[in-house]
Amino acid sequence: MRLFLDGSDIAHLTLASQESSEPWDIQEYQCAPEEYLKKIDEYIKSKGKSTKDIFAISIVTGPGSATALRMSLAIVDTWHFVLGTPMIPHEKVAGELIVDYLNTWSRQGDENGEYKKFLYPIYSRDPQITTSTKDSLKRPIN
Repeated sequence: MRLFLDGSDIAHLTLASQESSEPWDIQEYQCAPEEYLKKIDEYIKSKGKSTKDIFAISIVTGPGSATALRMSLAIVDTWHFVLGTPMIPHEKVAGELIVDYLNTWSRQGDENGEYKKFLYPIYSRDPQITTSTKDSLKRPIN
């Protein structure tokens, strides 16, 4: 079974799967990143499958929410590390319909996929990191 994950939105998870040449089954969930692993597990079990039945995973690497992307990529990177499941990154394009990407993936086949060893997020904006207002001794910097 092929599996697709889009966890680029802080409040939304999209999962899709396909068996051979069957149509894609797309499910959308309103959930926080802390619930992604549970939703993915429930989705796979609802198909009567286990993680070992997934032969390729495509995942949205961004742009999107830093928290949501880190969570979804950590899940898939770990899955790949433990089971060796091939991963195909997908950078979302504004206005793109997921079903169009999925159908392209189906036509191209897994052997044409851009498999990666590790995936990294593409954030929608620069991190909001501030400079410390205290020195190493915790004294205020003037």
